[in-house]
Amino acid sequence: MLDEAGHWTDRRVIVFTEYADTKRYLLDQLRRGLSDGGEAFDAPDETGGRILQLHGGMGEEAREEVQAAFNTPPSEHPARILIATDAAREGLNLQAHCADLFHFDIPWNPSRMEQRNGRVDRRLQQSPEVRCHYFVYPQRAEDRVLETLVHKTEVIRRELGSLSTVVLERMGQALDPGIDGDRTIQDIEDATEPGEQREVVTAELESSRAQTRILQEIEQASASYTASAKRLNFREEDLRHTIDVGLDMLGYKRLQPVDSSDREHRGVYQLPELDRHWDRTVDRLRPPRHRDQPFYEWRKEPPRPVVFKALQSLRADRVHLHLEHPFVKRVLSTFTSQGFAGHQLNRVSALVVRDQAQPQVLAFGRLSLFGSGAGRLHDELITLGAPFFESGAAIKPSQLSSAHTDELIRLMDESLRDPQSPAVPGKVQKRLGDATGRVFEELWPMLEKQANAIAAEVEQQLEARGEEEANALVAILEKQRLAIEETLKSNHLKLVASEGNPSHKSSKAIDDQLARDRRHLQRRLERQSQELATEPLDLKALYDIKLHRVEPVGLLFLWPEMRL
Repeated sequence: MLDEAGHWTDRRVIVFTEYADTKRYLLDQLRRGLSDGGEAFDAPDETGGRILQLHGGMGEEAREEVQAAFNTPPSEHPARILIATDAAREGLNLQAHCADLFHFDIPWNPSRMEQRNGRVDRRLQQSPEVRCHYFVYPQRAEDRVLETLVHKTEVIRRELGSLSTVVLERMGQALDPGIDGDRTIQDIEDATEPGEQREVVTAELESSRAQTRILQEIEQASASYTASAKRLNFREEDLRHTIDVGLDMLGYKRLQPVDSSDREHRGVYQLPELDRHWDRTVDRLRPPRHRDQPFYEWRKEPPRPVVFKALQSLRADRVHLHLEHPFVKRVLSTFTSQGFAGHQLNRVSALVVRDQAQPQVLAFGRLSLFGSGAGRLHDELITLGAPFFESGAAIKPSQLSSAHTDELIRLMDESLRDPQSPAVPGKVQKRLGDATGRVFEELWPMLEKQANAIAAEVEQQLEARGEEEANALVAILEKQRLAIEETLKSNHLKLVASEGNPSHKSSKAIDDQLARDRRHLQRRLERQSQELATEPLDLKALYDIKLHRVEPVGLLFLWPEMRL
């Protein structure tokens, strides 16, 4: 924060405290101390100066404003210290420019300490080391408890890799009654030694199984991501180029690169000026609105620069555009709404490619699978590559392969990205245009056959997904049914009336309420049978294919550069 000369550095610090009174005390002491010398306190108020604060009485907008300020680069915002109560221990990312955290007073539940530390010890933390500090006073008896707690926590982490939920709960239960010297230390020791208690062992095993399931889900998601990336061959540069084409079609300028020598800032673009009917979409790209900033003034704020590759650090001055971002989805909707009928796109086109002697052609079709109510279940662009013979020689099936098609798509991509790629001469375009009907007539049956094979494979996948989701729904409904039956059998329905509450209900009122609850559960149980018989089947039917259609999209000729 401050160097030896009393000047502010770029280092930021979070100070956690348990109580609002302590927060006010710290705020007062820090402001007094920091205003005594050096550069001191640049602004008189907490929001705009060196010290920020987070507490439970703040609204969501205020919390987001503090979070955005604390994550702004230190060169752009003066904040250096954040004083926070436990209201900030969950749901906030504060790691962009902060790796130091102090526990001014300690929550005796270890899970709450972990949640506090998690504000800076998380993904996109730039510092290789995160420092979480707490104060120890040898003269305090409570600190012997703290020392035992920290020691046991570190031992468990070293042996198990993490603190299990059950151990955390048992530690919390040992500390809930308060600190009582040796008794509390012994309770902590007991809490971390499950012994032979069956329920603890069972709970530990269940916690371990839950962690294993989470790891399995992460592995499945990683495998799915890898397979999808390989199948789609998606690259960030492709998305940027597609956005540019979409903006062209809509009559706007393309994305403008932001000139920067900073390595992380490369690949940063600024949106062109858009019409007012884009305001709601562009709102997602503007800087966060300040609490006291009028809406119409905020609307004048230009959108923040955008990137297409995920940032390696948490930043508030960049927006990552991805396939699910509202701006991207709106631009891409231009293609799906216009299809290939717009005057900006042609059904037949030609490109010049390098490293080829034989002219080639790519045929494109669109496969669409529909379910009940004409709901679109699958949409896919089908591509087929083949050699093109000007002599009129027929294209043979033996000349077609997926590897050949992939190679032609690669050549197409290279040509589209090459700003120096020459245009196909007009005479060649005329000859290709004359051959279009013959070529498409030859390729269409093969393209249709390929689409039908893909449709059969997708139909099996959709059927399996419907079966999986239907089974999952059955399991949920069965679990609900068993829970209701157990409640009715064991008579767990209770309505507790506090004797100290003058408005507590009479015995008859309680009996009436219990009777109503029981009738409600009985009716719910009766509906369960009907739901089990119909809802899983209805869910499965959502994935039934009612219609599949293959439509021609167009042809793209690839003309060798050496034959120009």
